[in-house]
Amino acid sequence: MAFRAFASQALLLWAIQAVAGQDFDVLLQSAVSAKEGKGVTAAEAHQTGKSYVAQAEEHAAVTEQVASLLGVTSEAVSCLRQQGRPPHIVRANNEALLASLASLRALTGQLALSGNDTSILPDSVRENLKTVYQSISQTLFANLDTMHEEDQAEVRAAYDSMVQCNTEQAKRVSDTGDVETARQAVQASRDNHRDIRNDEAQLYEENETAWAEFSSLRTDTAALPNPEACEPFSRETLTDMSKFFKEEMSIVTWWNRYRPIFLAKEMAYEAANGNLSKYREKADAAQEHFESAYRHWQRLQVDMCGDYNLCWDKAKDNFNATTARVQESETARKTYYQSGQAALCHLQVLLQRNNRTFDECTELVHNTSK
Repeated sequence: MAFRAFASQALLLWAIQAVAGQDFDVLLQSAVSAKEGKGVTAAEAHQTGKSYVAQAEEHAAVTEQVASLLGVTSEAVSCLRQQGRPPHIVRANNEALLASLASLRALTGQLALSGNDTSILPDSVRENLKTVYQSISQTLFANLDTMHEEDQAEVRAAYDSMVQCNTEQAKRVSDTGDVETARQAVQASRDNHRDIRNDEAQLYEENETAWAEFSSLRTDTAALPNPEACEPFSRETLTDMSKFFKEEMSIVTWWNRYRPIFLAKEMAYEAANGNLSKYREKADAAQEHFESAYRHWQRLQVDMCGDYNLCWDKAKDNFNATTARVQESETARKTYYQSGQAALCHLQVLLQRNNRTFDECTELVHNTSK
């Protein structure tokens, strides 16, 4: 809604025209017509004790003031219909309206001092003043309430925009949001990586044990003693050769006893080392997956925070601008309320509908408690 702080007066005065049932330009024309057409009869002049010319001049002056009042009102309507008018134009129109009423007040005051009262107003003038009074009294406060509600709706909408920033962020970190889903994936990947590393640690211990047992054979002569010196091989006789190849020969006995021990420890180490190497590859892949999931989660968090900051800054600026406009609009409405109250009061005095004085009506502009 391209609402401006002082568009309320434009809508208000437009509504006044609708309630009045005629455009103020038409109303103005009727006042001018009354000024130019209807005069004072000789009988009316005789009743007041004034000359026909004096009475006609006074009536014409009063009618001219009312025409001026309606002209100012019509000009205010035309001016305020245009959006974007600066505040001083609005205030000037309000003041012009009161100034015209003040001029009419001064004239009727002079008439009263000279022995007349405001009942001297011609019927056409009084009817036009009644029309203005009725339009303002029936429309002014309702439209002020409408403008207030629109202002408050605009403030609420601006506030809701800030709340929406929080809502969008909350959605992303909810159970089904992309940021929370990524976090859960990180947690699952982390748990899997931890479990695999724990298994790897167990295999590492087994590999260390196998290696320790295998490598100890280098120095553990109890587990693997050195073989006895091998008897020389002699070809002198077949008997000598036969002895060399007997299974009871010391080197053969040593071989048959300690070879299985050595091979078992060697194979145990090679198997443990192979298992560890394979599982380490699996653990490294799990770690890479975990780190990738974490980086993805971090990027989403950074993007989310960036989006939130942009959303919040924009919404906050809009809220501040909106509240500033609304405060300015509220000030204008208060001014218009005071001017409207004073205008109604002046019209009531002119139409003899209350016991206030014109000065008391003017005071309403400064003190709304009256």
